[in-house]
Amino acid sequence: MLPVSINIFFLKINVIQTGAAIGVGQNFFPDWTAISKSNSGIGSQYGDASDVDGSNIVFDDSDLTDMPVCQQRRLPVNMGEVK
Repeated sequence: MLPVSINIFFLKINVIQTGAAIGVGQNFFPDWTAISKSNSGIGSQYGDASDVDGSNIVFDDSDLTDMPVCQQRRLPVNMGEVK
């Protein structure tokens, strides 16, 4: 997949990570939740002309479940009140 570059006036965005958003102006993100896991042996290279030459990578991820998540939704205290 080719890299995507977003240009908004003087702002240049090369990467939008997991669970990220670009908000311009007034924004409201209800129930915004992000859960992610990444394995990065040499880090991350983003930007113009950021190359990594001559790398050898061996990756062993033998876990069946890396990041178990049990998430409960909590309602605000005043949501259950009827007026």
